[in-house]
Amino acid sequence: MLTREIMGALTLAILWVNALLIAAAALRSAGEHRRRLRTLREVSPNEGGTGLFQAQVDEGAGQDDGGRDSVLARYELEQLGRAGAPAKGRRTVHFGDRTFDGAVLGGVVVAGDTRVRVSAGEADVWPSRGAVSAAAACSGQAGFDRVFDEARKARGHARKITVDVRVGQTVWLGGELRKTTGGMELVPSAEVGLLVSAIDPRAWLRHASALAAGFALAEVLIAGAITALVLVPPVLDGWPSKLGGVLGLAFFLAVQPLGTAVRDAVRTPGKAFVRGRWIEPGGTPAKGTGALLAPPA
Repeated sequence: MLTREIMGALTLAILWVNALLIAAAALRSAGEHRRRLRTLREVSPNEGGTGLFQAQVDEGAGQDDGGRDSVLARYELEQLGRAGAPAKGRRTVHFGDRTFDGAVLGGVVVAGDTRVRVSAGEADVWPSRGAVSAAAACSGQAGFDRVFDEARKARGHARKITVDVRVGQTVWLGGELRKTTGGMELVPSAEVGLLVSAIDPRAWLRHASALAAGFALAEVLIAGAITALVLVPPVLDGWPSKLGGVLGLAFFLAVQPLGTAVRDAVRTPGKAFVRGRWIEPGGTPAKGTGALLAPPA
């Protein structure tokens, strides 16, 4: 027979299993970011090696919107937009992320008095959050009408958000710096791969790992405090124990959405969710859900 005590013990066990699984996922993300941070040790462009250095884009082999060769690297996000419910009488389009891509188109960067050639190829490209938001923004009434007409159809509206790393821009580059007959060259490495970032990746990784680890610690401490309340005598009968039960239910319902939000927030900038919603011009813009708890860019 399931007594009240047995039911209480089972409920606590379920709460702890759920809490520990979510904490473990957060700690795994924190560990991955810390490991990547260790690979991005600073290297001298003059001496070479594997790691990270800061430079300015001097030449780009990729063409910009005006047809000029000025783009070193490119971030691309494919989204699918679908018509949504009206917001205060205005039409809306909701966007979902599909694929993320990054590539170096080729070019030259300058670090101090050293010129470094970066060959074309696949890369992890980290744009700033502001640049992605600007590229994803509604372009006006005519642009909204065109997108909405497709978004209301069964196939939806497919679009591509593009952010370029251009000549004159300050960037952080990760990979293997090696000397060649033509000078210094940056190539992918086994440890780092090839990274081109518009933001300081070390600062971002430190913040993201602290956020994930802090969430895991706070979650376990809260679960422990709730358990202590539940076990205050008379168990499941006194007001502290009953209060603990109510708080345990609230914790159980809230912790998974919070864990999901933290998981999304610590996705690297090249893979971070953007999503978002367009409201017909004249309405109040809504923030994309991907901005929740996001580390600063």
